[in-house]
Amino acid sequence: MLKQWIISSSLISCLIITGCATTTSAPTQPQTKSESTTSAQVDSQNQLYTQHWMATEINGFQVQSSEKIPQIQFDAASKRFSGSDGCNQIMGSFNTSDDNLSLGQIATTKMMCTDANSLTATQYQQALAKVARYRVSSELLVLFDQHGQTLIAFKQANS
Repeated sequence: MLKQWIISSSLISCLIITGCATTTSAPTQPQTKSESTTSAQVDSQNQLYTQHWMATEINGFQVQSSEKIPQIQFDAASKRFSGSDGCNQIMGSFNTSDDNLSLGQIATTKMMCTDANSLTATQYQQALAKVARYRVSSELLVLFDQHGQTLIAFKQANS
């Protein structure tokens, strides 16, 4: 028993000493703005990816709750988005860096829609095609065009 205690104590001491040893490394190049990622940017991207979003406003007009509501969600692993335009299912690829967001070509199903849903779907898809930037919090996502104009506002969908 005493031998086990001595061996264990010696092993723990070696691990502590080894863990505290200093090492030298080659000097690193300073990161440029595009290479550095702040914790706020990581948090922002995580919020983008971990939520299911429902549109509340498209091009300055409120989405009516009586309509089927456009939705979107982003998958960080596959760099793909999916959702609904209020009538048809949508999907496509995306890229993010800092607060920039670019969506690839949008693929959709082709269901027959009521006139109101068809108009909302068309406006939603046209707005998505213009997205250049985004801002996100835990409950809100706003997509902007290249000039900073709000295209679509979303709220977190209730799960």
